[in-house]
Amino acid sequence: MNNVLIIILTSIISFFCLSEILHFNNKHYIYLYMIIYVIWLYLILFNRQSFSQNIYTNGAYIKNWFGLVFKNKIVFINLIGNLFLLIPFGIFLKHFNIKIIYAMIITILTVFLIESLQYITKKGIFDLIDVVLNIIGALIGYMLIQNKKQIVY
Repeated sequence: MNNVLIIILTSIISFFCLSEILHFNNKHYIYLYMIIYVIWLYLILFNRQSFSQNIYTNGAYIKNWFGLVFKNKIVFINLIGNLFLLIPFGIFLKHFNIKIIYAMIITILTVFLIESLQYITKKGIFDLIDVVLNIIGALIGYMLIQNKKQIVY
């Protein structure tokens, strides 16, 4: 059931992102999309079994990771997933006309909060590679609608 829900929520979020990129007028539904996005993030990041211990990445893992990106399917999927995970977040920030410097600060704080919560709850690992990829993903989302006209509420 969770996979079906994740697929449905992913479809809704994808529709939102596409409509923002193509400049459709979704200002009436923005808060609904935000709630759906937060639920989706929870299901993706925290709706799994806990690890028996707290796990974090170290320098040796990061060095090995670069060599595995195109050799290991799971590492490659992790790279793509972490990039796409926060693209909608960047789109939301741009939708609300938050300047890029503030958007980056908000993104960095949010990503560190998510990674820290995963570490504390043992629902994931604190991964510096995830931090970098999530920040890049949010920046991509922000830049996708860079030329969007200001919306007045």
